Amino acid sequence: MKNILLLTTIIFYHFSYTTKAQDFDTEVGKAVATIAQQLNKKKNIQVAIYPFKFLKNNEEGLAEYITDEFWEGLPQKAISYEVMDRATFEEYFQEHQLKSEGLIDPTTEKQFGMLIAADAYVTGKVYVFNSIIRLKIKVTDTQTGKIIATGSQKLPITYDMAQYLNLEGWEEKKKEIEKNKSENPNCDKENVGDVCFQNNTKNFYYIEIIDQGTLPTIISTISVNIGEYGCFKNLPLKGFHYRVSKDKYGVSNNNKLGSFHIKECESKVITIN
Repeated sequence: MKNILLLTTIIFYHFSYTTKAQDFDTEVGKAVATIAQQLNKKKNIQVAIYPFKFLKNNEEGLAEYITDEFWEGLPQKAISYEVMDRATFEEYFQEHQLKSEGLIDPTTEKQFGMLIAADAYVTGKVYVFNSIIRLKIKVTDTQTGKIIATGSQKLPITYDMAQYLNLEGWEEKKKEIEKNKSENPNCDKENVGDVCFQNNTKNFYYIEIIDQGTLPTIISTISVNIGEYGCFKNLPLKGFHYRVSKDKYGVSNNNKLGSFHIKECESKVITIN
């Protein structure tokens, strides 16, 4: 029986670890797909992928891994564009003594792109926070300097990655963020968030949210029973007023008034006492 429990535990942790690793790779893959989709709208261009940039020395391995994923993924999704041969790129890179620490300076990106005969070049930067990694990518036309494709992706932090990056307290911070996060999986792309009202009183209440514009307009109304809570979901990122009243039309003299501001993907909770 003990052996069975031990085996079950090992399988569980292996599955959990594998799933988290797959989640990370999946999100990086989405970023690759976003860039590829935009490049496929162009015609007959050759693209080079510059090493992704990072802020701290211990993030170099992470930046290299993501760069590798782009070198592998972009050619697979190419329809109307081509990706420069990596061996040729690396040869140029080493020949001009461009080490990973300094990468390619923003002032020489265009010059280096013209040198290697690339029509456009992919650059990216990795931002590591306490609970997530933010990846930002852009593709620049070598001749004009204009940005022809952009992408941004949030990447999950796994246990091993947190250890490698020396992140302290990341699990607690991640749990706290998840607890107050919108259930909308596309909240970051739609630029929306939620607000919920917890009724801790012994009264039934109606809650209205009101636009903060020049002409205040009631956006929506919900009712919240005793000891329960109700939510306004997928609100735009701006400020609102709210009114809590015992009657549906807010004519009571005991209305509770306040205001709040919606943040991206946040699910704010306001308590009624």
